[in-house]
Amino acid sequence: HLKINKIELIRTMNTNIRVSVLFKNAFYFYIDNKKESTQKQYESDWNVIKVIFDVKKFEDVTYERINNFFIAKNNKSASAIHSYMFLIKNILKTINNFDYTNLISELNKICLPKIDNNNRISLTNEQLQLIENVKLDDENDILLRDIFLFMCYTGLRVSEACQDFNGKRCKLNTLILLNPRITEILDAHAWNLSYTDINIVRNLRRNIFSKIEEFNTTYVTDDNKTLKLIDAITANTGRHTFITNMLHNGFSTEDLYLYIKIISKII
Repeated sequence: HLKINKIELIRTMNTNIRVSVLFKNAFYFYIDNKKESTQKQYESDWNVIKVIFDVKKFEDVTYERINNFFIAKNNKSASAIHSYMFLIKNILKTINNFDYTNLISELNKICLPKIDNNNRISLTNEQLQLIENVKLDDENDILLRDIFLFMCYTGLRVSEACQDFNGKRCKLNTLILLNPRITEILDAHAWNLSYTDINIVRNLRRNIFSKIEEFNTTYVTDDNKTLKLIDAITANTGRHTFITNMLHNGFSTEDLYLYIKIISKII
């Protein structure tokens, strides 16, 4: 990873380095002090939005250019679209030798899709067992399946779950007490759940859930939409499943909030 500090950023801003490289430097400066798991998520988003910043002049990053980017990405989830916009604005704010204040304000005019929380789903214990039992031959698919189960059993996000835990064994003691299956999953992969493909949800749907009949059946959502279970699963389904199951097992909302807050800091 390209690591830079503020002095180096300012120095490069005053040289003839290509503008696209300066935007890349600004991105890495923005994420430099964030958690490793957060950096991974931002890098995934950067790989999508960096086309916006592949320009020769600062003036070439315009409202029209960014708006066209979002038009082309209308097949992405609402949460992904909002993440892209958040990162774009912060990169523009980091550039200090060109004033993007008006552009950042103008970006608020872009109509982003509403994040629909009504259709969030959590999986039942029976559905989790179907995932446990699905027959898989490919080692990457087995790892992918186990990462998803790991999220369902721990409440971790994708960026937090997909990593090497060998240096964090002591920190996982609290998690392991929740479910003995957590240790079995970690042991099966030598405590390393690193997964490099950023299309984890797509791969889950295509390689895992497509093989389970129940996940290909339709159901009616709260707002009377017909949806296949396989299409309703998102990167947050694991966390929703964990929270729902913990509430059913007697945990209070306050306890879960504290758990999620602490575990996200230490992992």
